[in-house]
Amino acid sequence: MSQTKEEARQDPHSLAPIAIGATNDEQDLAKLRSGSGLRIALALLVAAGAVVGGAQLLRSMDTRQAYVTAAAALERGDTEQRDMFMRCVLPNYQRSQVINGGSLRSAVESQSARMEKNYAKQLAKCTPLLAGFQQSITDIKAPSDVTKQVDAVNKSVSDLGIAFNNYREFLLHAPAYDAAQAVPFIDAIGSSWQSYLGARDQAKQAISAKL
Repeated sequence: MSQTKEEARQDPHSLAPIAIGATNDEQDLAKLRSGSGLRIALALLVAAGAVVGGAQLLRSMDTRQAYVTAAAALERGDTEQRDMFMRCVLPNYQRSQVINGGSLRSAVESQSARMEKNYAKQLAKCTPLLAGFQQSITDIKAPSDVTKQVDAVNKSVSDLGIAFNNYREFLLHAPAYDAAQAVPFIDAIGSSWQSYLGARDQAKQAISAKL
C-alpha cells in the first residue's frame, strides 16, 4: 500500500525531502546582510568625516601660512629694505638714530648741518632705495582681517617718502642752506617716521594675534 505524503514525512525511514528550518535560515541571512550594510554605512561615514576633517585641516593650515607669510614680508621690509634706505640717508647710520621720530629728526638735522645743500644730492641717490622700501610694503599679501593694518603701514611709508622728497626739493632750490627754514621739512620727516613705527607695530600685533 502506498503511503500518503503526510505519512511519508512522518516515517523515519522515508527518503522524501524535508525542508528543515527554512524560515530561520532566511532570517539569519537577512541579519547578516543587515549587519554588513551597517558596517559599510559606518565605514562610509568615517571616510566622509575624514575627508571633511582633512579639508578643514588644510584650509586651517593655508590660512595660518598666509599670516606667517605676511609677517615675514613685513619683517623683511622693516629691516632689509628700510635699513638700506636709512644707511643711504644717514651715512653713519646706527639703529639708535631711528628708534623714534625725534631721534631720526635729530639725525637728519645733524646730517643737513654737515652737508648743507649737498645733502640734496645724497637724498637723490637714496631715491631708488626709498622706492624699494615702499614696494616691499606694497607687495605684502595680507589676509583680509589684517589688511587695514598693513595698508596703514603702506600709507605711512608713502608719507615718509613724500617728506624726504619735499626736503630734497627744498634743499635743491634754496639759494643757501638755512637751518631755520629747514625745520618744517625735517619735522615732517620725524613725524612721518613716528607714524610708520606706530603703524608697523600695530600691524605686527594684529598678524601675531592670528598665529
